[in-house]
Amino acid sequence: MTGTINLVDQLFQRGIRYQQQQQNSSAIRVFKQLNALASIGPHLKSQAQGRLGLLYLKQRKYRQARRHLQAALQLHRQDAWKHHLLLGLAWAYDRVAGCVHQARRHFTEALRQKPHSATLRGVVGLALVHAGEYELGTDWLRQALTEVPMNGRVLRRAVRGLFLAGQVEEAKQTVLEALFRHPRNEDIRRLYSQLRLAITRQEQQRESFSDEQPILLPFVRLISERLDEPRAVREDDAETLPGPHLMRMRLRRGRRRAP
Repeated sequence: MTGTINLVDQLFQRGIRYQQQQQNSSAIRVFKQLNALASIGPHLKSQAQGRLGLLYLKQRKYRQARRHLQAALQLHRQDAWKHHLLLGLAWAYDRVAGCVHQARRHFTEALRQKPHSATLRGVVGLALVHAGEYELGTDWLRQALTEVPMNGRVLRRAVRGLFLAGQVEEAKQTVLEALFRHPRNEDIRRLYSQLRLAITRQEQQRESFSDEQPILLPFVRLISERLDEPRAVREDDAETLPGPHLMRMRLRRGRRRAP
């Protein structure tokens, strides 16, 4: 029994070590081996399933992530706000088989279990904006920014979410207010530069789509607008076709056929 416990602990610690070293494929292999053991307890198996779901989520394999996270949630439902959060992200960011209603359900449960986390509220708000829920997503981003206005991650998510939701002026004003409070903060200055660049690119794209003037390529030849304009006709004298090439015919006659 001691050998089995040591094997389980070694596998779990090895998987965590691979995960910390960003060796996701090796970590997935180890956690799968851990789940295949019959002697593993439900709590440890829930942790392994949750880590598998997180690893698949980072690889953007949302279907596999949802399967493992749902299994982890069934094994351990108490204080499972992380599993609900990851499940909501797997539903929100999946552009092929995602579901906004499922994402909102899991996000609501995660916020109910951890209501005073501004970081969690910012993550949820940005995910909902990506899923197309602009009104609810921006509301949660504003709430998170109000609670911790100078948190770098919350500020970055709020500005990005507001920009994606079309609230460009509000996003710009939010960065300017933060920059006014801390003018020497390099992260805020970098965020402001990134926002200005994104706004410039957006304006350039709008100008390119709104330009309705036809573009004449240099190698295109104009066709006359008058369809009844007479065309020039060549008046060449009739000539006979040239005769056969005598030298070639003599050479052909002198050749022998293969037996």
